Amino acid sequence: MIKRLFVSDVHLGSKLCKPKVVRNFKKLIEKFVNYDEVYLLGDIFDFWVKEPEILLKEYKDIVESLNEASASTKLYYIVGNHDFLAFDYADYFNFDLAFEKTFQVYSEKYDKWYKALVIHDFKCDPLYRRFKLLWKFYLMFGDKFWGANRILQLFWEVIAKIIDFMTYRYSYETIRTKGTKKDIEEFRKAVYLKAKKERVQFLIHGHTHKSAITTYKDVIIVDCGTFLKGEYFEMDDTKFIYKKWQKV
Repeated sequence: MIKRLFVSDVHLGSKLCKPKVVRNFKKLIEKFVNYDEVYLLGDIFDFWVKEPEILLKEYKDIVESLNEASASTKLYYIVGNHDFLAFDYADYFNFDLAFEKTFQVYSEKYDKWYKALVIHDFKCDPLYRRFKLLWKFYLMFGDKFWGANRILQLFWEVIAKIIDFMTYRYSYETIRTKGTKKDIEEFRKAVYLKAKKERVQFLIHGHTHKSAITTYKDVIIVDCGTFLKGEYFEMDDTKFIYKKWQKV
């Protein structure tokens, strides 16, 4: 039996991540030993609000706890749009970093193995599609601006704050509650097409800050929500059972 845990969108370093969230995340890391595999589904650190090296040193205790946990539990860091610069600081981590990961899930009911895909999923966000050029600019040059002189860094901080504002102001969570059905359908269709392209029956993601388990056509989509609200997801693939959201 393989027991898995999925947690997403902690945003360490941002104003949204209150001290209580940090404390609870530390408690959750202590429980990683109870799982065979743990998936960090992106935006764990928020490198949009502070230079990565500074932020990683600020949360050195959490980085060390994650590294310690990886010694007994297989740990995967699936980076998101707020922490993709973690690739440039991979030496800080003793576990794998990737944009996506697949694994096999066994169903006792159907006596069959299924393929699951784990991603952060920001590219399926309607906002990403509408401001793709701005996103690409950040993805291509963000790390260079952080490493430049103070004047350029101040300029980039302004750009980062603009993107940050757009992300939280017009996130998929806002679209779901105030937007149109067309926006919702656009997101779900993008996720579904990603799943079909990769030939998977399950897709597990973060990014939206809105926990949900839905079936779109023939694909089961699990949205892990955000740990800012204490949400995370457990999976026991032997019995093929999705557990309820837990509070730490």
